[in-house]
Amino acid sequence: MVRRAPARARRARRARARRAPRSPAPRPPPPQFSLASGFIKWLVARDEARVLIVGLAGAGKTTFLEHVKGAFNRAHAPAPPGAIPPTRGMNLFKTGVFDMSVTVWDVGGSLRDMWAQYYAEADALVFCVDASDRAAFPAASAALADALRATSGPVVVLANKQDSPAAARASEVQDAVCAPAGLPAAGGRRPARVIELSALRASADGSARAAVEWLIGAIAR
Repeated sequence: MVRRAPARARRARRARARRAPRSPAPRPPPPQFSLASGFIKWLVARDEARVLIVGLAGAGKTTFLEHVKGAFNRAHAPAPPGAIPPTRGMNLFKTGVFDMSVTVWDVGGSLRDMWAQYYAEADALVFCVDASDRAAFPAASAALADALRATSGPVVVLANKQDSPAAARASEVQDAVCAPAGLPAAGGRRPARVIELSALRASADGSARAAVEWLIGAIAR
């Protein structure tokens, strides 16, 4: 048999519980403070962008970067064809795009085992494909797949060397390089584009600038 406390004792406990002060619920921050904090986080998160250029050896990465420099810096004259040596390490360029500080750098295609060191630093990716070398498409697709697994930002795939009559168009590069690597056409979960260009004239025809501006716009969205 369970013995209950006398009714008087139970009433006394309830009265003491009612009189006990309760801890006040935490107050939300003032709306203006929340908005300001959110704006500062938004601003800090978007005032700098880093774009990494990778691709197989000979795909035209350094030439493209030379023309990016020429597109955003009128004082820079891109080196003429044949005067740009293959990248042995890393080339870097800083500029401003849409009020962002943008760093663009390329890593030598012969140093593919080093690419992984830079993926975590990249906000966006440029993958350069020699569109005139169809025999290298499977290797390019495998390299692109590795890059996609290690990054999450917007991607531009350059169907480069359109100055060659044998160059594949963007649709063929999409089917032969991008799709097998897991990068669908426009409408996938990450912003992506295949852009046809000739890196040799990419600053003169505006394609280098357009590629970088598209990436930065995608980062900012």
